[in-house]
Amino acid sequence: MTEAWSWVLAAGGLGQLWLAGKKLRSAWVVGFVTSCLWAVFAVMTGSWGFLVSAVVFGFVHVRNWLLWSK
Repeated sequence: MTEAWSWVLAAGGLGQLWLAGKKLRSAWVVGFVTSCLWAVFAVMTGSWGFLVSAVVFGFVHVRNWLLWSK
């Protein structure tokens, strides 16, 4: 199960970076969803540092989505 998670999380992160490079606002939505998945993974594995980073990255994704909406 952990290997499947690693592929999904990697794909989400790379997809988000690809979309941001194309200057698409949807990049921040993909990033936020990926951050939520990281949070779930962190709780499942007891990796609390990942949980903290997922929450912070989630806030940054929402902030950037709002800024790109203007």
